[in-house]
Amino acid sequence: AIFDIEDAVSVSKKDFAIDNVVSFLQDWTERDGMQTIIRTNGLDTKWGASDLAKIAIASKNFSQSGLVDGILIPKVCTLDLVKKVDAIMKENGNSGIPLWCMIETPHGVHHAHEIASFGRVEGLVFGSNDLSKDLRATQVPNREPLLYGMHRVINGARMHNKVAIDGVYNNFKDESGFTTQCEQGRTFGFDGKSLIHPAQISACNTVYSPSEEQIEFARAIIEAWHQENGDALGVITVGGKMIEKLHVVEAEEILARHNL
Repeated sequence: AIFDIEDAVSVSKKDFAIDNVVSFLQDWTERDGMQTIIRTNGLDTKWGASDLAKIAIASKNFSQSGLVDGILIPKVCTLDLVKKVDAIMKENGNSGIPLWCMIETPHGVHHAHEIASFGRVEGLVFGSNDLSKDLRATQVPNREPLLYGMHRVINGARMHNKVAIDGVYNNFKDESGFTTQCEQGRTFGFDGKSLIHPAQISACNTVYSPSEEQIEFARAIIEAWHQENGDALGVITVGGKMIEKLHVVEAEEILARHNL
């Protein structure tokens, strides 16, 4: 769950919003394993540094497992901005909360792999709406104007073994269009998708979870590889398909990623 202090909050309510969210998280005892992230205002605004300081201070004084699981930084354009965020957090007594970076500008797309290289960064989140605006692109169903940016974000995340999350789908009543876009993002390699409404949860989970057939085939690959001593042979056949070591690793990653 992402608590959005940026675009979802009017200028007159910014200070109230961050204080309210921090207070709520300090008092929230029934999380049931739900992970929480706060999207702060950017450092180019008068609230950004204050948001970070308040989260850091509250986290330092929070005695339970942690106030929040991550901080989502909007409009991350360069590695230097990430380092500034890290410095503010450390100055206020916190060096542990993971950072998630919104890649939603042309500069951010260009520097995606550098941003992902920073140790504290846990994931990149593709920001399709803002990027479309900056590119002066038309938003079309196949997202053709954004494909380059999507690839850059995924490639940058994978270079440093970080998570890559696809951008939002604005029409939450259009389940068919949303599902199609989820399938596109999954095919490209995204790990998940940002959601703006509970109606999108089920379809997203379905697309981004392996099917029963995929799970069975992954297990069959692993079992056959070990039974046939694939490490010695170099290649085996499973279900009529040629299987190399990379396919075994891929199968293991699928099962591990979904706790199977």
